[in-house]
Amino acid sequence: MTPDEALWLGRSRDDESAVTLPRTALLRHMMALGSSGSGKTVLSKVVVEECLRSGVPAICIDPQGDICSLLERPDPAALAEHGIEPEVARTLHERVDVVIWTPGAAVGVPLCADPVNLDASRLGPDERSRALSRIAANVTSLLGYELGSDDGDGLCAALDHACAARLEQGRGLSSLRDVADELSHRERDGFVELQRFLGARKLKQAVQRLARLDVGARRNLFHDGHGIDVDKLLGRDETAVPGKTRVSVIYLNALEQQEDKELVVAILADQLYRWMLDHPAQALQALFYIDEVAPFIPPVRKPSCKQGLSLLFKQARKYGLGCLMATQNPGDVDYKAMAQFGTWAVGRLTTRQDRKKVEPTIASLADARADAVMDELPRLKAGQFVLLSPDHLEAPAPLACRWLLTAHETFDEARIRAAADRLWRTRFATAEGSPVHREEPPPMPPPSESPAAEAAVAPSRVPAPSSRKATSVEPAPSSVPESLPPLDVEPAVRKTVLSEPAEAGWLEHLRQAGAVDAKQFGARMDVSAGTARRRAKQLVAQGLAATFQRGRSTLFWAVSSGLRPDLDLLHPVAVAAGPLQQGQVQGLAERHRRTPMLGVLGTRERLARLDLLHLPLVHVPFDEQVERSLLERALGPRHDQLHGSVYLHPRDLRYLVLDPSRGVSFATRPADYASRVQDLDGAVNWQQLAPASLQLDEALWSSRRPLEEATARVRQDYPTTRLGAASYVFMPYWHLVFEQDGGSNYRVLDLDPVIGQPFEV
Repeated sequence: MTPDEALWLGRSRDDESAVTLPRTALLRHMMALGSSGSGKTVLSKVVVEECLRSGVPAICIDPQGDICSLLERPDPAALAEHGIEPEVARTLHERVDVVIWTPGAAVGVPLCADPVNLDASRLGPDERSRALSRIAANVTSLLGYELGSDDGDGLCAALDHACAARLEQGRGLSSLRDVADELSHRERDGFVELQRFLGARKLKQAVQRLARLDVGARRNLFHDGHGIDVDKLLGRDETAVPGKTRVSVIYLNALEQQEDKELVVAILADQLYRWMLDHPAQALQALFYIDEVAPFIPPVRKPSCKQGLSLLFKQARKYGLGCLMATQNPGDVDYKAMAQFGTWAVGRLTTRQDRKKVEPTIASLADARADAVMDELPRLKAGQFVLLSPDHLEAPAPLACRWLLTAHETFDEARIRAAADRLWRTRFATAEGSPVHREEPPPMPPPSESPAAEAAVAPSRVPAPSSRKATSVEPAPSSVPESLPPLDVEPAVRKTVLSEPAEAGWLEHLRQAGAVDAKQFGARMDVSAGTARRRAKQLVAQGLAATFQRGRSTLFWAVSSGLRPDLDLLHPVAVAAGPLQQGQVQGLAERHRRTPMLGVLGTRERLARLDLLHLPLVHVPFDEQVERSLLERALGPRHDQLHGSVYLHPRDLRYLVLDPSRGVSFATRPADYASRVQDLDGAVNWQQLAPASLQLDEALWSSRRPLEEATARVRQDYPTTRLGAASYVFMPYWHLVFEQDGGSNYRVLDLDPVIGQPFEV
């Protein structure tokens, strides 16, 4: 046995000679076919073992738990009984690093499957267009629309158009939340540009479905865990174990919905495609294996992963990526995909339909021996195959599969969890990298024992607006008023212990540099752009840095800065501190919760989510002359010189009005004088915070009007004012999501931070 030269699959059923294939055969891909119990999964695991013995890493999709047992050692007595030295198996286990990943669950190493993960700067126009189409298809399928149907294709086109426009505007597209923000933004405009693809009513339904993905346990799939990173899955990052070859087993059985399983496969196929374009090789450099592939690439239906898998099967061989697929129902696999596989191992096929499906391929691969092969298929026993590989075998080989060097057992979640606790939990959650793919707001704490008492906020408690005494107007030097307290960055900084002093040096330089691309970072560190990009990506994987798109460039910045250069928030910001606390808001939510009349008629709601969001406002300070009454003029000056400020909505530039009983609203020129507009002055205190500590509506922020337009609006509405420098400030508000009738629908309600009354954002 020479694993560096050949894959040892078993022995010939004719003469007991060894049956091998060169590793290069996997570049043309391999398919294992056979009815249930034929041994196709065992043969596939043999191929995986042989790759690992050769030092070739593998990524395995495991729908049921059969592949997870690559982790376990076999019975030495059984090995000896089947003519295999136990030392061979022991050597394999010493040289292999098996990791079991569990999308959407923390059973094994958690894996995040956000369908939107685009680094557009590294893609050419054609590849970017293809990537956007794949993102649109993945999101469409995830929302429950069938690709190929009128509604599915219409929504897919609308998403593709919206995402492309977002990138053209220089706005990032790095998460599912970005897509949700984009659609919400367009919903406010009535879906004007998108209605040529799909009607407004159906687009609104899609927005509602998208919002539901962020509620309940299913949201874990899109937010929690390590991102799908091919380098990490292949053990080519900082989590690699020196001297060991990684096999990543992605266990899908923790996911309940088939659409979620298809999404994981779709994202992985897309990431593999991008990875191989960046890492071309002529020799076999990695193996991609899917057990029971039929549901993922059927002949008629179009799951979200079908297009990505088809492209991968066509192109992977040119880049050193081998594909291995197994199925018990060849009739349920797309024939165009099967045609891309150059090596077939055909086991027992009992149904005429399955034999008919493979007959054309066997005729092309086996030539004159095709009839004999077809006659043999129904009579094969478990572990017996006909191996067809015309590029490497002169004739079909009667194969008896060898005994596994690992155990062949089915893992359940309890067994995976025990293995994770023993082998991976600490390793993948240490300073080498946070297991959290993306920061999320903290979970809502349980309601207080007496919410009604806490929620008793009388209107009389609202502070009156400031008296606006006469003073000169001095322009603010930045977006942060000088009177605010010093910046407290600590709440926005993720506490992470660096793995080595060198990492701290790279991070500190990145923190000082602000937002830089790989070339700028490399020049600062006196290394190549490629080295700088790799180190910056390591910092991103550890949760110490983040990225965003600016044009065609990917920029990196240090999370510990507390800033958001991706949103042009390069300084601390002024944030209103509303008097309402979360416990009080929970009590108010109970008042707004709908319940059936007489316990029967109407909708029953449950508070599913409570978030503190921040609304950007344009703050415009002013100095205004206000004419006094006739009596006051007789006793003193004709005018009062008043100082104050107004707050404008960032998108439509309406004025914020705070009514002591009705709460916050927005209006067009709500008073004759700017100084008579009742707003946040005197009602809230202001504090200076790091922008990274705020949860923003990024779509609203990206569509904000320039400060010059806001100043012009105030000057037009109130010509007697002298204006100071306008700036952006942020008002918190409470965002409530009510689940209706057990999850059949959801209702959203926003409450202002002062009175706790509903208002339109």
